[in-house]
Amino acid sequence: MDIRDQVLLQQFAKDGSEDAFREIVDRYTGMVYSAAYRSLGDYHRAQDAAQAAFIILARKAGKLGKDTILASWLWRTVSLVCRNMKRDEARRKRREAAAVSTDIGAGPVSELAAAWAFVEPHLDTAMAGLSAKSRDALIGHFFMGKSSGQIAVEQGIKENTAAMRVNYGVKKLRERLAAMGVKVSGGLLLALLGAKTAEAVPVGLAEAIHGAALGAAAGSAVSGAGALIAEKALKAMLWAKIKLATVLAVTAAVAVGVAAPIALKPKPAKKWHPGYYITFWDSGRARDTKTWLRVLKAEPLLQGVRKRYPWRLLEPAKGVYDLTAIEDDLRFLAALDKRLVVQLQDKWFGEGGGEGYIPDYIQGPAYGGGVYRNARGAVHPVRWNAAVAERLVMLSRALGERFDAEPHLEAVIVPQTCLLASPGGIDGQEGIERFDMQGYIGSYKRQLAALADVFPHTVVILHLNYLRGEDPRPYEELARYAAGLGVGIGDPNMGLYEEGVQDRAYHLYPKLAGQVPLAMGMPGPLDELRHPDGSKVTVRQLLCFARNELHLNYLFIQYRHTDFDSELRPALRQYGHVLERRVPARIRKGGVGIEDRGARGEDSG
Repeated sequence: MDIRDQVLLQQFAKDGSEDAFREIVDRYTGMVYSAAYRSLGDYHRAQDAAQAAFIILARKAGKLGKDTILASWLWRTVSLVCRNMKRDEARRKRREAAAVSTDIGAGPVSELAAAWAFVEPHLDTAMAGLSAKSRDALIGHFFMGKSSGQIAVEQGIKENTAAMRVNYGVKKLRERLAAMGVKVSGGLLLALLGAKTAEAVPVGLAEAIHGAALGAAAGSAVSGAGALIAEKALKAMLWAKIKLATVLAVTAAVAVGVAAPIALKPKPAKKWHPGYYITFWDSGRARDTKTWLRVLKAEPLLQGVRKRYPWRLLEPAKGVYDLTAIEDDLRFLAALDKRLVVQLQDKWFGEGGGEGYIPDYIQGPAYGGGVYRNARGAVHPVRWNAAVAERLVMLSRALGERFDAEPHLEAVIVPQTCLLASPGGIDGQEGIERFDMQGYIGSYKRQLAALADVFPHTVVILHLNYLRGEDPRPYEELARYAAGLGVGIGDPNMGLYEEGVQDRAYHLYPKLAGQVPLAMGMPGPLDELRHPDGSKVTVRQLLCFARNELHLNYLFIQYRHTDFDSELRPALRQYGHVLERRVPARIRKGGVGIEDRGARGEDSG
């Protein structure tokens, strides 16, 4: 810890020195407020978050160790506060009426300003993924404006080591951003960090923080948003400590040979209930409650329901999220102790009806034309446009903040990557941004990275498929990227004899088996499935193919395509054990929480 910080904290913790705490507030308000503003994007809410962070500091000042880097501790604290605030805000917006949002052009902007608008929403998430050494060095140098010499004294290292940590941290930060789909040059990133990470502190904020934090530390009743926000954050931090203490106690019991009340086999942090799920294509708010009840109660092997939720339903206006349809279905299934698999439907392959899947605000020049339509009425978003990709990332984050902690939400599916037409056919539609495969695949990478980040306890699956004749290499590269995140792959329809299907994504499944979740939809209608010799394909043969050839963990059965009572239920009861239930290696250690999320995949600097 910086020597001056250490002295000030000791004076405040032991003697209640108001002057010492005021100096700490004066030193760090700018950094804390800037981090809050980057995260929340709102002048007033950022002030509340900054105040909450210092209230927490005032209450915990006596518990911080000598090795604590105060700037980094405050940054982590305000990041947690902002995360809680955004979760609460998402809940509030779900209850508000949708409002029409209009994009207002800001006029000409500099290259630096434009780049900052691209980088800013992702900066703190990328920072959280760095090692503590790299993060402390970057916060000290760029957020606090300290020299390498000052950082060296603060961290007890040599000056050239401090300089190397800053340079290495910038390198790893750039790599983190690139993995999230935000690619900037090293020189531009240095310029952004040097010029854009500090916001002007509102007049009177430091004084307001000082008064509120001292009042809270003294045990006085403190009113205002900052105090309420601090209380929520403190509760979240306490819960994280309780969970950690439980894990450590069990570990210690095992180490000394004391009988523990749980199995010694490691338990996955992710929710993991593989098996059979019935697919009801009641879209969005619709639910045939009577049919759901009959089917789910009749067959105990069914773990729950897969259902699609159109993007347009979940985000009726830009930045306004209505998640009540998912909430309602979760309540219904929780009462039956069944689980929900949410399919985020941003495209439609059927004939007609696709207009109900993509928000109106996307459909304009600001989003590269927004929507591609083919002659049959099928639609999908212009994902290769960066603005469209960003909106899907924001939707994913809103869903994760609300639902990751829901015990009956089993998985989230990103729908099939298959295009509606060849790139040449897409480019033939007037008003549509020219197709770019790198941008198209990159949009999926950005969304998957966001989903993996905000759903640490929930399975995420990508439906990976592509048109015959397409170059498979970009899709295979996307599969490898997804696997690196612990994201599973799947397909909406499992085919035994569809022409060319064995030469497509199926070859990836044996390679990824045991590494990531694997899932597919049961094909149908069952009475139309035939072998080449004309004989009927049986449910048993489909189940064996799912297990022996594809090594599936999840099989989604389309209710409308099956004779549920006469054919499917008897087969499930006889052969329903065949799916692979072991936890895949790349999610076994997943599910990191708010406090330790940065540990996942940290660099070694």
